[in-house]
Amino acid sequence: MPAVSPRAPKGDKGLSHPGLRLRSAALPPTAWLLRFDGSCFGNGDRGARGKWGFTVSVPGGGAALVANGWTVADPVTNNVSEWTGLLRGLRAVAAGREKPPALRVEGDSKLVVEQLAGNWASNKPELTRLRDESRDLLAALGVPWSAAWIPREQNSEADQLTRPETLIEDWSAWGGESASLRGIPALN
Repeated sequence: MPAVSPRAPKGDKGLSHPGLRLRSAALPPTAWLLRFDGSCFGNGDRGARGKWGFTVSVPGGGAALVANGWTVADPVTNNVSEWTGLLRGLRAVAAGREKPPALRVEGDSKLVVEQLAGNWASNKPELTRLRDESRDLLAALGVPWSAAWIPREQNSEADQLTRPETLIEDWSAWGGESASLRGIPALN
């Protein structure tokens, strides 16, 4: 993986990041789809708990990879959990044996999608770090990518993964066994 890019200052869109050079408006029909979500219980409060989730699917098939987990951060907010879901999904794609020909990223967080694409500035250091790490992974993948906001109803699988009643290890509802995330670096 290439060296981590310099971090953008507060309020910066990070438009010089190399990961943005691969952003594309038109992707081939063979593009993989990464959908992410995050939630937080007690948003930003001391003792808040968050969950993240993502699904990765390939054309013509169902979910190729589904995972979720608890958000570990200080502070834990819904935005940190959303970014964590995206970052974990990108790490899973990057760690896979096969690389996608292109990657379509979709989520119901307008903030994450717009900041990832460089349309909105990041004003919080913890979100800027997660944005830049996500872009670093996109640059390392080296494939065209796009990011789009979708309504929560269209993101139901990833949304379900972030609900308190969904077990961290229970992915059977999506017709597959649990995804192995061994070897994917933990978020610090």
